[in-house]
Amino acid sequence: MDIKEILEIGENAHKRSNKDLTEAASVLKKEFEDTKNLLIQLSYHLDSVEKCYYQISEEIKSRKTL
Repeated sequence: MDIKEILEIGENAHKRSNKDLTEAASVLKKEFEDTKNLLIQLSYHLDSVEKCYYQISEEIKSRKTL
């Protein structure tokens, strides 16, 4: 099931079968969980990049004062 089909089901949910609704809900739930996990991983990555940048920045500052 592609995103176009899911959007069509969402727009006409009252006219769709239980099977279509269940399938669309399942796909959307998986997409939600995948996206949530990706955002969490990206958040950890961003934290580590920020920490590394700060350490390098501090080292550069300390060398400039010498």
